[in-house]
Amino acid sequence: MRIYKYTLELEQTQQIAIQGLKQVLSVCNQRNNIVLYALVDEKEKTTQCLEIKIAGTGHIIEKEAYMTHKFLGTVSIMQGHFMWHIFYRH
Repeated sequence: MRIYKYTLELEQTQQIAIQGLKQVLSVCNQRNNIVLYALVDEKEKTTQCLEIKIAGTGHIIEKEAYMTHKFLGTVSIMQGHFMWHIFYRH
């Protein structure tokens, strides 16, 4: 197994297909990009789709949409000028 990195788009909702996904690990800032880290089994051929939701501090969040997603973390970009809160579900 290996840890893989996936760069997220700065969009409210997006889909990421990950082959061999075993566990979503974390999110962080890398060069002002939001990146997601996941544990992946390279021998596994099954692909799982993650739905990612991103909300900025103070942004309106639709309650129904976020109740079904797990909070992954908060990422600061642009030297702390923007704070993004990341949620996901399988």
